[in-house]
Amino acid sequence: MTKFHVTEHAVVDAPVERVWEVVSRTDRYAEVTSVFEFEPVRGAEGREATRMTYKAEYVIGLGPFGLLLDRIQQPGMRANMRTSMANLNTLIRSETLNTRG
Repeated sequence: MTKFHVTEHAVVDAPVERVWEVVSRTDRYAEVTSVFEFEPVRGAEGREATRMTYKAEYVIGLGPFGLLLDRIQQPGMRANMRTSMANLNTLIRSETLNTRG
């Protein structure tokens, strides 16, 4: 069996500690190994933000067919990862607004 990985990056408009608080809820994940890396950065208007790297690792058997299957599924996985990170950004921002109001 061959081990594959897909990686995407995004900047989340929140400090690293808040991003980790939300992402560490592992009960939200499927049976794929998800690796997250966070780096503090400055976002819009100089606010604290987080550069997030999202990496999924998985194994596909099936020899050459598995290689083909991986090539077919990676674009969709990347799109889903970008959507997940955008949704994370929206979730964190909405929760921050709700705690202020």
